[in-house]
Amino acid sequence: MNCRNYRKVLQSKESEVRVRDLYELGFDQVLKGSDLLNLQTGKFADDIKAEQEQIEWADVITFVYPVWWAGLPAMLKGYVDRAFANGFAFTYGENGPIGLLSKKKAIVFSTTGFSSVVWTDWDA
Repeated sequence: MNCRNYRKVLQSKESEVRVRDLYELGFDQVLKGSDLLNLQTGKFADDIKAEQEQIEWADVITFVYPVWWAGLPAMLKGYVDRAFANGFAFTYGENGPIGLLSKKKAIVFSTTGFSSVVWTDWDA
C-alpha cells in the first residue's frame, strides 16, 4: 500500500488526516547547539513548536520511510531528534525516562530493497 492509498483508506473511515512531508516543508533536520541550549530553558525553536503542535493534535502518528543503512533516513532521524525532545516527548525522573506521549499510538511503514530473507537473517 502506498501513502496515497493509506490516506484514502483512513479518510474513507472518516479519519482526519494531516500529511507532513518533511522534504516539502523544507524541514531542517540538523540538531543545533541552540536547540540544545533552548531545551535547558524549556524553549523550542518555532519550526519545532509547529511540529510539536501537529504531534499533539494527532491520536495516531504514522511514519512512512525507506530503511537507510539499517536505520532511519537522516531527515527523519533529525525530525525525531528535534521534535520528540526532552520536555515534550519525555522527561527524566528518579528511575529514568518518563514518556509524555503515552496516549499516542504510532504506526511505522518502513520499506526496503532487501528481500525478507536478507533483512531477517543477519547471521547468514
